[in-house]
Amino acid sequence: MIGINSFNHEKLKSLKNFESYHFYGLIPPEEAEDADHYNIPAMMSDIQSKLAAFNGSVDAIVTYIDFPISMMTPLLRQQYGLLSPSLESILKCQHKYWSRVVQKEIVPEAIPGFSPVNPFADDPLATVDIAFPLWLKPVKSVGSYLGFRIKNRKEFYRAIGVIRQYIGRMAEPFNAIMDRADIPDDIGK
Repeated sequence: MIGINSFNHEKLKSLKNFESYHFYGLIPPEEAEDADHYNIPAMMSDIQSKLAAFNGSVDAIVTYIDFPISMMTPLLRQQYGLLSPSLESILKCQHKYWSRVVQKEIVPEAIPGFSPVNPFADDPLATVDIAFPLWLKPVKSVGSYLGFRIKNRKEFYRAIGVIRQYIGRMAEPFNAIMDRADIPDDIGK
């Protein structure tokens, strides 16, 4: 289990036949949830080393932690031949733009307008084709981190400045995982 903590370990005790299972902690929760120090290659290497050193069968790889662990588990499960959703299916849910594109294909009448925005473009607002007020969220983020409700141009450009400053915190580890996936050209990396 990646990032197992005492709270979730107590939840696991409610499983039928709990005593017949062995939960092996792969990385501590404080490391798995430390957004300021996500190093995907190092985390993957550490987990893979611990799994290789484990003297028993690996029957499942699970976590209670969302980003980035939820995106790493399909890669690890595949390596051990375990059932898992594909990395691409997880990314379709996590990547805000890709998710909207898929939703628009399936239920177009239920999806509000959306536009991709490059926060580093000379004029990021030039590609936006929806009216204010709007929500501005990085496509590679977690929860509402760097998400802003925007009422006008001034708020838009102020939010773009904040996003430019802090987007790497989530985008860099997100990109490290996306580099391992088959991403459609229209979604981009």
